[in-house]
Amino acid sequence: MKPASATVAKHDGEREDEKFAVGTVYAVKLITGDEFNGIVLAYDSAPNFAIFDILFRNQYSNVEKIGFGVTSEAQKIFDAISKTLPIRWDSKDMLVMGEVIVRSPYHSDCVFGGTRAVNDRVKTVLEQVRKKLQLSDT
Repeated sequence: MKPASATVAKHDGEREDEKFAVGTVYAVKLITGDEFNGIVLAYDSAPNFAIFDILFRNQYSNVEKIGFGVTSEAQKIFDAISKTLPIRWDSKDMLVMGEVIVRSPYHSDCVFGGTRAVNDRVKTVLEQVRKKLQLSDT
């Protein structure tokens, strides 16, 4: 069903920012020629939709940070690295900076790929994280 087009012939608000305010009265003319008056009882502005969209994206990105089928130790390591470097889960592997893979059991010798500099940086951060979390590197 295609919605009918309508134009607002006039409204009783004085200023532009009062448009669609609750209690505002409008004269509406449909393309069919029908006219009627109406009062705004409720209005959800575009900023409210924008706020909802931001909240939804934040919650969605939080879900992407959860590793499914990984140990709590792996999740703690991931969470700590995410504070320093961009990281995401790729199945049970961690993909750091879009180019370095950290595989289970998530030790510095389990770091693969990327340029030498990026690889070394990830290893350094991983070692610091394991030390901070008091996890053995063996």
